[in-house]
Amino acid sequence: MTLTLPSRALAVGAALSTLAVALVALSATPLAPASTAEGDNPSCIASYFDVGNLINPPHQETDPDVGVYIGGNLLIAAGASEMEGTFVIGGNATFNSGAYFNVGTVGAGSQYVPAAGSDMLTVGGDLTIPSAYGVEVGNLTSPTGGNVVVGGTVSPADQLQLQLNGGTLTQGGGAAVIAPYAPVAALYAGLSTEFSGLADTGTVTTDANNVNFTSTNSDTRQVFTVAGNVLGTLGSRKSINFINMPVDAVIIINVTGTTAVLSANAFTLNGVSINPTAAEPNRAFSHLTQSLLWNFAGATSVTLGRHDQLLGSVLVPTAGSSTQLLTSTNGRLYLNGDLTLGGGTDETGLEIHNYPFRNCSASEGSLSIGKTLADPTNVVDDARLFTGTYECVDSTSTVVASGSWSMTAGSSQTISGLPVGATCTIAEDALTEPPTSADSSYVWGAPIYSPASVTTTSETVSTTVTNTVNRGLGDLELVKVLDDPFNVVSLSRVYTGTFQCIHNTVDVTPAPGTWSTTAGAPAVTLATNLPAGTVCTVAEDALTVPPLVGFPQYIWRTPVISPTPVTIAEGVTSRVTVTNIVYDPIDLLASTGTDAALPLLLGGGAVGVGLLAVIAGYVRRRRSA
Repeated sequence: MTLTLPSRALAVGAALSTLAVALVALSATPLAPASTAEGDNPSCIASYFDVGNLINPPHQETDPDVGVYIGGNLLIAAGASEMEGTFVIGGNATFNSGAYFNVGTVGAGSQYVPAAGSDMLTVGGDLTIPSAYGVEVGNLTSPTGGNVVVGGTVSPADQLQLQLNGGTLTQGGGAAVIAPYAPVAALYAGLSTEFSGLADTGTVTTDANNVNFTSTNSDTRQVFTVAGNVLGTLGSRKSINFINMPVDAVIIINVTGTTAVLSANAFTLNGVSINPTAAEPNRAFSHLTQSLLWNFAGATSVTLGRHDQLLGSVLVPTAGSSTQLLTSTNGRLYLNGDLTLGGGTDETGLEIHNYPFRNCSASEGSLSIGKTLADPTNVVDDARLFTGTYECVDSTSTVVASGSWSMTAGSSQTISGLPVGATCTIAEDALTEPPTSADSSYVWGAPIYSPASVTTTSETVSTTVTNTVNRGLGDLELVKVLDDPFNVVSLSRVYTGTFQCIHNTVDVTPAPGTWSTTAGAPAVTLATNLPAGTVCTVAEDALTVPPLVGFPQYIWRTPVISPTPVTIAEGVTSRVTVTNIVYDPIDLLASTGTDAALPLLLGGGAVGVGLLAVIAGYVRRRRSA
């Protein structure tokens, strides 16, 4: 596979829709030049690109993709000379090598170069050229010329330093000039994450002069883990030796530690020294550098040097990291931080050479979304359709893929063509319709996503959304209240009655449907787990016995039942209060005074002496009170 990055793209939407990679078996025929728009799709090959060792023109193939992606700033410092391929820089770019500098094409390199007239340098921030020497873009292409796209600005003086050979300069586009390359960053970040989790296939030994990577199996993908502090120093370089390697194996080296130095003075493969400039038909250098990748997954500071030809692609995915190249490189670079090329004490002629990385194992991933339903009473229609969305973001929280899904319960849907290493989440659209229209007591529980998020790999990863159907239930209770201002009713008196509950025209009253209690007693539970929406009514049996036997002046008022009826709500205990009131009509008349009572008595005709005496007594009692 080639770990290649896009040339300047159309738009993020187009990039995401075409993110699926393709396996391409290459012959000796050069790749056809790709248009600018086609460069959004990171490509993948199973075989070697047909490019030689470090050679001079003529060019071998046209590269439609980005060779170097830098998330932060780029500084071209003293000792730097050339950058081959298409470059994307998220921050600012400063060219201050103190010498004439080539971008896009080089004198001696892979000769796998961008198409003439394509965007060879894209800068999200500002482009400055403080050096007195110019920057030439695309000089060696045929026809010549390459474009420079800058999100910020290029000063008029610095514009004079640019030699575009018929290409164009576009500036002022802001962050939009970088946005189309989000799938590229996601692809590389995903590769780094996945490669970090691979099991080793061999051993690593070191001494003062060598780092030996020895295979212990015949896998065509070899994986090794090594500490970042044993790969040489700037003052003491080491030979990197690959031993017992299967033919044409891809080699992934996971380098641990937050600070790493890789300083190599030679490379050997199965005992054969690798010569970068060996003449045809020797392709050992080209083939090994296309098969080798250095993964600095957790590093924040990486130094690559010194003054040699480093083989392999390099991944430094940590945001805000810093990488310094004090050696020429030969591979793809993904650096999610700052890059300085040059700046050492005695390095000269440092170049970035555009060799791809051939590994197809982790180019894209898939997300399987499953739908499950917990419906214990089976009230949901099997054909009911559930819908929602998914969204995948890269390590910088940039959305690299999104879309919608729909399915029935018990099924699943797979989303393919996702960038590896992206973090994906799903969300279900609000369930505005109840589980069933036949019974309003059934309600939806909150959807459960398991797991809440997944990280894509080259294999299919899965998440599930589960909907639970709950029945809304409530309870019913009754309390008895006695309003007895005369204090004549015994508190042990038992009151009785009935109640009835109807849900969707069905009588759901629990047997026996009766109640009994005393005044002031705790609330009496009439029913539990009634379906929400049930309508209940309560009645009290007739009070045939007066409040106080033998004293007919005390009378029961009509009982007050509140509320009536009552509608059961989910999770609520509804309470009905039954209030009985004792009153005395004669006492009521007496309490208004004689002015009201005597005319009433006179109008009624002759009244018995005993009754008059009773009234007179009440009147006296009221006046004396």
